[in-house]
Amino acid sequence: MTKKKSIFFIIILNIAILIFIIVINLIFCRYKLINIHKEIIEESHDYKLDNILSDDGNFIIKTVKNNDKTGTYLMFYVECISENKIIYRCNDKYRTFDLKNIKWDLNNIVIESSDIGTIIYYFDGNTWNKEKNNLTS
Repeated sequence: MTKKKSIFFIIILNIAILIFIIVINLIFCRYKLINIHKEIIEESHDYKLDNILSDDGNFIIKTVKNNDKTGTYLMFYVECISENKIIYRCNDKYRTFDLKNIKWDLNNIVIESSDIGTIIYYFDGNTWNKEKNNLTS
């Protein structure tokens, strides 16, 4: 009977040690994932504010970073260099976490974002009009 009790005790002890190791690993993995997530979020707020000169040198995109309860986002406006005034203000918000690039394509403004894809604001000679598609209309 004593031998059966000691075998039983060893089995229970091994199970307890195994459970302890699993719990410690789960806690460590969760802690590591939380830290990785925090680093990603912090880095996403580092999107640099830009002054982006158009290809023809007539316009400049200026970006503005803001925060609200949903996170950090970027907005932009366009200045006419010869008139030194804002001629277009975009009210759309692009999360810095997803924003890849803002650039000119001729006088069109191209926004590249990992969550909604590429958005183009087409210049009609006077102002910019956002393309219409299923994601952004």
